[in-house]
Amino acid sequence: MKLYIKILCIIISGFFCKPVLLSGQSQEFVVKAVFLERFTHFIEWPENFYTKDSTENFIIGIFRRNPLHGNIEELYKCQQIRIKNKKVEYKYFKNVNELEPVHLLLIPSSKKLLPKILNYTRNRPILTISDNDGFGAKGVLINFFIETGKVRFEINELAVYETGLSMSYLLFEAAKIVNKRMD
Repeated sequence: MKLYIKILCIIISGFFCKPVLLSGQSQEFVVKAVFLERFTHFIEWPENFYTKDSTENFIIGIFRRNPLHGNIEELYKCQQIRIKNKKVEYKYFKNVNELEPVHLLLIPSSKKLLPKILNYTRNRPILTISDNDGFGAKGVLINFFIETGKVRFEINELAVYETGLSMSYLLFEAAKIVNKRMD
């Protein structure tokens, strides 16, 4: 538990450009938005998918607008956040057949669309993130949940392995692990 608190402090510290005085659900979405950027410090994309050219953008895909996307854009713009030394670009998708390669994809709460989205992202180095009950176990790589009033996250270890992404053990230690990989 102490490790989780230390990592959480590292993740959140020094991120905001102005004090955030939000309550309840809004504060929850701000914390999740901060987590998204900080997760990328503990993840490596394969070279054939993610080039070293700093002129290319880090692409965050947002499938159907959700409350989290507004906080991401606001926080990243005010800090001029760069991910992996790249400018952040947002791509919005309304339908599964519009999906194209992105570095990070926010998954909507639609249980009906989830299998189609995961079919597209499976075996691709796309960091999928959601905040929907049970989505981690179904194949989303990182899924947020609330426990004792705090934002927590779970990682689907088997799904991560299948994507080719490399996650630091520190991220795994701070998370609840679902679908453990059997070696």
